[in-house]
Amino acid sequence: MFITVQYNVTQTSAPDEKSELVMFYQYGPKDMATVFFYLLIAIILHALIQEYVLDVKFFYICQMAYWFHALPELYFQKVRKEDIPRQLYYICLYIFHITGAYVLNLHRLGLVLLVPHYLVELLFHASRLFYFSNENKQKGFTLWALLFVVARLLTLTLSVLTFGFGLSRTDNQGFSLSEGNFNVLTVRMTCLSAICLTQAWMMWKFINFQLKKWREQSQVQSSKKKSISPKNKPVRKDSSRECFGVREELWRSHGGVMEESWRSHGGVMEESWWSYRGVMEELWGSYGGVMEESWRSHGGGVMEEFMEESWRSHGGVMEELWRSHRGVMEESWRSYGGVMEESACLL
Repeated sequence: MFITVQYNVTQTSAPDEKSELVMFYQYGPKDMATVFFYLLIAIILHALIQEYVLDVKFFYICQMAYWFHALPELYFQKVRKEDIPRQLYYICLYIFHITGAYVLNLHRLGLVLLVPHYLVELLFHASRLFYFSNENKQKGFTLWALLFVVARLLTLTLSVLTFGFGLSRTDNQGFSLSEGNFNVLTVRMTCLSAICLTQAWMMWKFINFQLKKWREQSQVQSSKKKSISPKNKPVRKDSSRECFGVREELWRSHGGVMEESWRSHGGVMEESWWSYRGVMEELWGSYGGVMEESWRSHGGGVMEEFMEESWRSHGGVMEELWRSHRGVMEESWRSYGGVMEESACLL
């Protein structure tokens, strides 16, 4: 009555056909007894699972087993040497706090503190996955940073309320290993100090990480603004145009002076050239006939000596004149060239 269904209908086929039993079920008031029986079975199974499978002590055993197995995983995963200290700090903190909560029978407090911490860590790893898929998806890190601070404040608040006010006012004060009672002032203050120091260390690392990240981002943004800033381009163009205008004006002014000096000295040189050219032509015309006649009569040796003497006398005059005018030109070039060089340095 309590195990099987009671309202069943059996039908048989005709005798000439193969005999087959066809069973059908209907409902009735006797089904309430069957439902009650299976209700009791479900309650018993749920109690067994909750007691021996989903028990809080069993949860802490799984947590300790997981974090203890993470130690040899550092070797098998071939973690880099520079990352090993950071991973060891991370793993040892989990082992220390979870084992302490398990040994001191602080199961409820440990469970309440682990849940928000694990949720924040889950958000952080999910944000990393989204970031690896697309580098522009960084909003998850902002939410994680906010919840990380909230989780630290929540942990400190619950710890102070539990160890400072809750456990100190209970009736079961004392220290007993057999009963698992560690509700004494020394143990409470040690646990509270350990939790506060851990949260302070985590916040210190978090603040340093955020400051370093913000500095790197500000440096990158400032370098980008300096290299690709639209405000800098017109300034550079205006300054280059202004310098070019000053240089052009200086070139025109000094170029005019240089041109005037060149014309004046060039005129003197040209006048001197034409005057001495006339003298040379006149000398050549006068001495040409004599030289030709002397060449024929006296031979090449006398004429060669006479030509050499004439060239020395008149050539010295020409050389002296060239040196004087060349000195004037060099002096003018040095003076105006120095002005141009000074102007170029200032620009």
